[in-house]
Amino acid sequence: MYRLMISNEFNLRIRTRAIGIFTLLVSLVHDINEHDRILSVGYILPYLSHYCEAFKRFLIAPDSSLMSDTGCRIETIRALTLLFKSFPKLMQQNAADLLQSVWTCLTSNTENYVATVVYKHGEMDASVDSDGETLSFECLIYSLFEFVQVLMDVSTYKNSVKSSMEELCYYLILCMQITEEEVTKNFVFMRF
Repeated sequence: MYRLMISNEFNLRIRTRAIGIFTLLVSLVHDINEHDRILSVGYILPYLSHYCEAFKRFLIAPDSSLMSDTGCRIETIRALTLLFKSFPKLMQQNAADLLQSVWTCLTSNTENYVATVVYKHGEMDASVDSDGETLSFECLIYSLFEFVQVLMDVSTYKNSVKSSMEELCYYLILCMQITEEEVTKNFVFMRF
């Protein structure tokens, strides 16, 4: 599965699906963790650093590359959310690099959103995956903020988030911007 994720031989949708399957496997290993911690750690620890390195590359790759797109980033953030929630201590050795990559993903995608949607300097991609799920910037932002919420819930990472709270709020406000058309549409709706 790792080879599927990192190989350019396979198209991006197949690699993104491999990330989703990895997330499912992490969930199953977490369920095993409730019964046998040593066994579950043995299943995940030998592969964790390789997957984390791949996730880091997916998050920071530009949209124009064949390496990543919005759907791939959404699945990557979901996988990282589950890993940080289920195995916080195992993730400590990779946390600094991953958190930096997530931050880069948040800032670059927010700037892209503001430029293309709010100020209408282009079009945002909104594709649909094989399961019928919309792969849009909004889904990515929701996934990123779920990730931040998990970090806030895990005591090991709470201080990392708190130290960046001011900047995080700035980007949240940027993500909440809407176009003039949406303001007009919503204002007319609220008047009646």
